[in-house]
Amino acid sequence: MLQFGDLYNIPVTGGVFKSEGAVIALDANGVPTSIEVSEKAAVASAATGAAQSAASSLAALPAQVAAARLARTQAATSQVNADNALVAAQAAVPTAGSTAAATAQATYLNATTALATAKANASAAGQLGDLAAQQAIAAQQAAVADAEAKLGVAQANAAVAPAINAMSANTSLLNAQAAQINAQVAVTKAQAALQQ
Repeated sequence: MLQFGDLYNIPVTGGVFKSEGAVIALDANGVPTSIEVSEKAAVASAATGAAQSAASSLAALPAQVAAARLARTQAATSQVNADNALVAAQAAVPTAGSTAAATAQATYLNATTALATAKANASAAGQLGDLAAQQAIAAQQAAVADAEAKLGVAQANAAVAPAINAMSANTSLLNAQAAQINAQVAVTKAQAALQQ
């Protein structure tokens, strides 16, 4: 007999020592409303599964032991590295200041050498090179002078800023007191005018 409509696949695994069952509830039109699949395993199947589980667990033990040993070795290595870093940092502390001074001195010497080289290259280029070098030096000196002037203004402003702030606060206080006195005088005059 030919049947029309939706087809439904119901997965069942089956297997040795197992029994599969299915219950399908249909409505009046023959449309499934619920599908239940049940599986019953025999005692032999449960024993086989337990044996397989135990075998899998036993097979995984060497890998777990090896992973634990690796983790312990990595932790010990990390500790040794941290100890070495600490010793290196403690050894560097006494020389840090002299190293910084030596680095600054080397940087200064490199800058001096670069300036001498630039001047030599400018002289080798002839009068135009000398002129360009003089212009560059003059521009640099002007920039330094401008920066020093700005620094001086900033330092002067910073030096007088607390005094200016205090003076501004006192001025505001005096203006507030004067306004309060003027208001009190106005109130007193108004009261006197009302009493007459």
